[in-house]
Amino acid sequence: MNNDILYILLYTLVGGGLGTLIILFVARFVPGLIDRLTPNIDEQKEIVRGNQAVAHFHGLVSAAVIIGVSIVVAAAVLGGLQSGAGILSPPPDAWKQSPDANTTK
Repeated sequence: MNNDILYILLYTLVGGGLGTLIILFVARFVPGLIDRLTPNIDEQKEIVRGNQAVAHFHGLVSAAVIIGVSIVVAAAVLGGLQSGAGILSPPPDAWKQSPDANTTK
């Protein structure tokens, strides 16, 4: 039981730390990706000029990507927690076959 708690703590800390790094990387990478996908529009100049449409588009796309990556990271951390707790492992007798399974009809 104590071993399970240590594994759960380990998965939580490692998964949370790696997830935070991934989300920070994505938050840094997405605005540059939007700039490359729209080569004829300089978003930063348009935002400085007060173009609200560009500002909303840039903000919504960035937020959507960051939220999507956060959901994937949360699912990965949850899977690690379940694995560390032994929830995903099969029961000990799962590989035993019943006597009827060995006989052919």
